[in-house]
Amino acid sequence: MASKIDSERDTTLSLLHGPSIEVKVISESGFERKWSLSKALLLTHSGYFRRACRDDTFQEGINNQVELKDFEPEVFLLFIEFMLYGRYSSKDDLQDFLKIRDSAMAWVLGDYLDATEFKNCAMRDLYAIYCPGEGLAPKSGIGPAAIYFVCSKTMSSSHLWHFFKDVTVAYWHDEKVVAYYSQAEREDWSAVWDIHREFRDDLMYLLNQTQSEREEQISSLEYYIDLEHTVSLIFSPHNVTPLSQASFD
Repeated sequence: MASKIDSERDTTLSLLHGPSIEVKVISESGFERKWSLSKALLLTHSGYFRRACRDDTFQEGINNQVELKDFEPEVFLLFIEFMLYGRYSSKDDLQDFLKIRDSAMAWVLGDYLDATEFKNCAMRDLYAIYCPGEGLAPKSGIGPAAIYFVCSKTMSSSHLWHFFKDVTVAYWHDEKVVAYYSQAEREDWSAVWDIHREFRDDLMYLLNQTQSEREEQISSLEYYIDLEHTVSLIFSPHNVTPLSQASFD
């Protein structure tokens, strides 16, 4: 009897046969990469590609080319790895507290692609980073750029938004986790609050709790997992002003 791993491998290999489609991913800085990927593989893992690959109503399907703007090609590589292996290997620099976590960007990409299993894989990685186990400190921190990214790219009803809110509440007074060491970082936090007031208001309200209550703010992993394919909750990746270019007047 074939093992589950063998069965999944055989299924993936079968999806690599047949026609392909060109996928171009262009970052906000203009860096781009192109792949020729199996349609069957993409359609299995993404509602977005199931719609885009239709050659009767969608221009992408007619041209046999899909263009994803304002996403990092390296993050799309995580999606390709996930489609092939059912997981991806994170090479995130966890020592850099100020960067946006790769898995946060992966979750946003998965939301746009309507790829629920990929989103959940990203959430599991984020949970392992910030909730490694009882009594263990997070493996990395949170800076203003991460909160700006999450609030700009997702609705306040999304699991990613709630996860980062809960972690920020739980560790707001811990400078080893929440990065506000310098005057510049404090100014960046202020800029985030000026723009994303719903996140700020929720944070301020919940910070009135006791320390033990704040620590209990983080729910179990299951709470942040999407159970079904849903229409993407993401705002369009276009027309989102980078934090460094935002006007705070």
